[in-house]
Amino acid sequence: MKKPNKKREILVKELKKLIPQLDEEALIFLIKQANTSIYNLHVEEMNKRLAGLNEMEKPRGRKTARAGKAAGQEEGEKRAGVWIEDAPGGTSFIIVLGTMRKIFSRIELQKLVAIAKSGSSGSAGGDPGEQLFTWFRKHRAMCFLTAG
Repeated sequence: MKKPNKKREILVKELKKLIPQLDEEALIFLIKQANTSIYNLHVEEMNKRLAGLNEMEKPRGRKTARAGKAAGQEEGEKRAGVWIEDAPGGTSFIIVLGTMRKIFSRIELQKLVAIAKSGSSGSAGGDPGEQLFTWFRKHRAMCFLTAG
């Protein structure tokens, strides 16, 4: 059982005193902020667990186009390449771009595969590379920002 946190108890008490003074709009805002904070904590926890799993064992999931260690590349250097790993639980995947890891749902990955395969069928949907870029820009723009 956790030891009571005095600072937290003081903050909860203060918040309880303030709640009666807030209107509905302010309460809705606080609830949304609390839900966002809780979600972010869960995401951070999941990312830490995934990083720990990655350190404990070599990836054994499905992989594509994985770049191996280049001749003369030091261990601490940034790795190049792109590959896909199964995430724990089997409902999502991790796309690894160099040292960046992003979690994608099965539906998202299926959409990416369909876009990539569209070029081999000769369909008039445009270049698959451009379509992938457009999909990432529209749905996962943060991947571009964090990939460096």
